[in-house]
Amino acid sequence: MVILTTIWGLRLSIHILRRTWGRGEDLRYQQWCQEAGSGWWWRSLFKVFLLQGALMWIISVPLLAAQFSPNPTRLMWLDYLGAIL
Repeated sequence: MVILTTIWGLRLSIHILRRTWGRGEDLRYQQWCQEAGSGWWWRSLFKVFLLQGALMWIISVPLLAAQFSPNPTRLMWLDYLGAIL
């Protein structure tokens, strides 16, 4: 599970790096800041950072469950299918 999660994280990191390299701050985030005015940091807290934290928690729950589950002790065909996808 750790290896598969690391591969997924590296793939996602490389994708984001290639997409944003040399472009500066995301234009959507800049637009949110301009629309919110002086309250931009509250809006950013909820729209960006807490949302990312909630999604990270939701994504990590199956990983935690897989590490604490005693059965099966070996990979099954469904595990290989998930790795391929």
